[in-house]
Amino acid sequence: MRRTRITAAAVTLLSVAALVALMTFTRFYNGANAGVSVGTGSCSVGIEWKGDPGLFTDCTDTRPAPSPSVDQRSGDDNADGVIDEDETGWDCRTMGNRQCGPDTP
Repeated sequence: MRRTRITAAAVTLLSVAALVALMTFTRFYNGANAGVSVGTGSCSVGIEWKGDPGLFTDCTDTRPAPSPSVDQRSGDDNADGVIDEDETGWDCRTMGNRQCGPDTP
């Protein structure tokens, strides 16, 4: 009898925890496509019954993009992320005011 009560209490607690988790991560929506989705912002599973009915999954990578490394061969001599007029990567034909040399008026 005691073992049955402990098992029933454990099942009840797990059921309540599952319902709370389900309510936390469930979103109902209505509009052109009505449905429900379960999941977090980065990954969810859902079903739509209006518009384009069916099952769907949506998983996106939310890790931040790696910051670009500065390549000294690119002409950014001081590695500040910008090629300035006095750096080796400056091309006066395509950058700035496109006027090259001291003879340009």
